[in-house]
Amino acid sequence: MKLARLGILGLALCLGLAGAASAAEPRAAGAEEPRQIAGVDAGLPGALERTAVTPVELETHEGYYLGYFFAMTRGVAWSTLSPAVKPLLFVFTVPLDIALLPFAAIGGFFG
Repeated sequence: MKLARLGILGLALCLGLAGAASAAEPRAAGAEEPRQIAGVDAGLPGALERTAVTPVELETHEGYYLGYFFAMTRGVAWSTLSPAVKPLLFVFTVPLDIALLPFAAIGGFFG
């Protein structure tokens, strides 16, 4: 039990370090970081930096989304798996897609 907790803690630590490493952007040698504090431009003391406010463009999905129907089967068909393995996976994905068909039909209204 202790070993499982230790493993989960180690995995969380590795994922956290990986996220922190990807967030840090390398800077070019000799490049100076711009100094801006709370919207005040460091070049002009006391002057507020003006920024343009752009409206948020929301996507409109008018109609019904058909992408949820047989999504697992389509994913296997479009995958880069060996053609010999795909029919074996279709044995599992087609019945699962048929069983989840009512949920896909409802999900089309929200997708």
